[in-house]
Amino acid sequence: MNKNIKEVLDYLGREYHYMNSNDEDFIYRVLSDRYYIEVTGCRYKKTPFCVFIWAIGQERNLKIVEKSANISSLNKLKRTIDSLTKKYLTLS
Repeated sequence: MNKNIKEVLDYLGREYHYMNSNDEDFIYRVLSDRYYIEVTGCRYKKTPFCVFIWAIGQERNLKIVEKSANISSLNKLKRTIDSLTKKYLTLS
């Protein structure tokens, strides 16, 4: 995990975790047994963030149900995630 990813994790808080899959770094948070949040674009400071909401279906099938792209700062990222978390926790 590089310095930029650690900085994003520290900013977002303990509910968020780091993962590398298929050479892609991302941060995620499980919201419920039905949804989780994935944040990409954390590896480099100049790369915009992208947030995905994944629905977890039967047999653990995954489907993107919402995406927010081109997020340019940690502050905007946190506001976006807070809004999506509130929405999808209500649906859980």
